[in-house]
Amino acid sequence: MTEQEAQRREAVLRMLIAAMSLAWMGWTMTPEHQRRLAMMRLAAASRRVLAAAARSAGHDAMGVELASGREAYGLPWLLSRGRDAAGRAYDRMREAS
Repeated sequence: MTEQEAQRREAVLRMLIAAMSLAWMGWTMTPEHQRRLAMMRLAAASRRVLAAAARSAGHDAMGVELASGREAYGLPWLLSRGRDAAGRAYDRMREAS
């Protein structure tokens, strides 16, 4: 590694640390109710995205099974577990409000 590459990596690392520090300060300065709403929005959006991905992966897995007879439902199952976990997290946050 040359001197310039080392300096570039160090600069990138410093910028990442600065960005993470600013994000953390912004998060801690945000009022609690706004943080809760942001987390609820994230959980709801995650649930929607994971539900769509699980549905699509399940549809594709059914096509593979019909075409080849091979079952491949591992990914749809994992995605549906993530969807359910995001839904439970949203429900817990909603009940705590």
